[in-house]
Amino acid sequence: MQLLTPWGETLDPHDLLQEYPRPQMRRESYANLNGWWECTIRADQQEGNEADPVYSGQILVPFSPESALSGVGHQLLPHETIWYRRSVSMLKRPGKRYLLHFGAVDFACECIVNGHPVGSHRGGYTPFSFDITDALQAFGDAESVATIDLAVRDPSEIGTQPRGKQRLDRGSIWYTAQSGIWQTVWMEEVSDPYIEKIDIRTSEDMLQLRVHAAGSIDDAERALSVDVFDEGELVASASTPVQGNGPHDIEIAFADPHLWSPADPHLYDLGISYGEDAVGSYCAFRSFTIEYVEGKSMPVFCCNHEPLFLKGVLDQGYWSDGLLTAPSDEALRYDIEMARKLGFNMLRKHLKVEPARWYYHCDCLGMIVWQDMVNGGAQSYPAFWTSQLPTVFPGIARHVDDTKKLARFGAEDASARELWLEQAHATIEHLRFFPCIASWTVFNEAWGQFEANKMTNALAQLDDTRPFDQASGWYDQGGGDYVSEHNYFRDLHLPKGHGCDDERARVISEFGGSAFRVEGHSAIERSYGYDTHEDAEEFAAAVRHELEKANALEAEGLSGYVYTQLTDVEEEVNGLITYDRRVVKARPTSVDEA
Repeated sequence: MQLLTPWGETLDPHDLLQEYPRPQMRRESYANLNGWWECTIRADQQEGNEADPVYSGQILVPFSPESALSGVGHQLLPHETIWYRRSVSMLKRPGKRYLLHFGAVDFACECIVNGHPVGSHRGGYTPFSFDITDALQAFGDAESVATIDLAVRDPSEIGTQPRGKQRLDRGSIWYTAQSGIWQTVWMEEVSDPYIEKIDIRTSEDMLQLRVHAAGSIDDAERALSVDVFDEGELVASASTPVQGNGPHDIEIAFADPHLWSPADPHLYDLGISYGEDAVGSYCAFRSFTIEYVEGKSMPVFCCNHEPLFLKGVLDQGYWSDGLLTAPSDEALRYDIEMARKLGFNMLRKHLKVEPARWYYHCDCLGMIVWQDMVNGGAQSYPAFWTSQLPTVFPGIARHVDDTKKLARFGAEDASARELWLEQAHATIEHLRFFPCIASWTVFNEAWGQFEANKMTNALAQLDDTRPFDQASGWYDQGGGDYVSEHNYFRDLHLPKGHGCDDERARVISEFGGSAFRVEGHSAIERSYGYDTHEDAEEFAAAVRHELEKANALEAEGLSGYVYTQLTDVEEEVNGLITYDRRVVKARPTSVDEA
């Protein structure tokens, strides 16, 4: 059944996701390449020249071929390659370089421009770019052309790469596998040399900026400058001469900055220049910590050193018409705004990395984010170890060593473990900029879990400013900053941890899951969920009752919870909102306005 969201129903292919896709590093020169591309899908051993395929159809980028909005409706299989092509004309100017950006492509791709290979990438959830300057072809004095060919393969669960909840064999808690381009594609003209990457770190009184440069860099000295604006007024600036690629560092001290919080999401604008190149950015001053505070018997989550009880909801980030891709920027904002209206102050982004604009909207709207690493590993996870045992005997699960017998968790493949760590590194390096992100989740329900203590420590080297949830659900190894429990089938209680001296914060990182199917607003006839209800009033009462029990645990020291879930997804009908975003199924009014 084709199920369109309001934004998918009114989608204009010629005006598709045109917003600048990288709000953390903005430039004026920008060409959006979303829209119709040529495409063809070729099976292994198919006759023809693999390096020069015959394009026989079209696809609406950035929607995956499996989605309704792509115009293709084909499930890419592990033995198939999807080829994309688009030609772009431009004015190639001396002293400039030209970058081709992809927000995300699932999973492995090779890019060719005008017949010249310009690069390859693997990893289905993080952005990448290629410098295509030398591959551009000139026509006369004014015009250059770039004919872009992109070949993509995706093994889905047949491989061991991080893939989240995607499965060719979809059903219950596993969703339709998607592949290919699924975030915005764009080009930009930059000065040579140019700012390649920025890292921004803030505390309550300091802004630290690190700049990486690229291009034709010589020994010449160039000025690196940053200006800080508060609602349009220049409030601070700094400049320093630099040489080489860097990284180059610059710091600005602040005596009393306006702090960011969910109740007051205050942002500062930044202007950053390096030589002839300039980018716009933003930052916030805030801290997320686990602390002992007056009146609490155990450590709790704090924002700016004040206790903040986290009222979270699980957010899968799937769309009935676009799968992993929201049909518009307005749609991205809708989910965040509705979560706030429903009384939540936190979204747990579950086993998916969203486009940068989603995190930007969370920054602007004051929505805290718990960000999961994307799981990988074996084709399927042994149900006994990853579901049945820890659900029935949660106390036993705390004593299972995740450094041994890794087949129990689908993590026996050494190359899969290496790839998971590579992609987890890329995720944190990409997302640590965004002020809204308050915690990182390393593993979920033991899916692909291995050496959680070691992995948490390794990732903390990349970001020591946020707490880590090392094992959401079960098989807690005693590390990280949370005792994090899933509880769908027992009375809610404060998670126990590893003894009375466990000084981690307690969270219920998944619970609830009550199900109610709204006729005409489900993509699949089958329904899946826990504690199924037959009418809307009964469902809403069950949701309110579960949230009331979770809120009551704050008095016992609970730091927060994550209710399952924000929206329906395919046959999972345990969302507060339907899959097509047309019906709000329950409004948990017992949750205070965040």
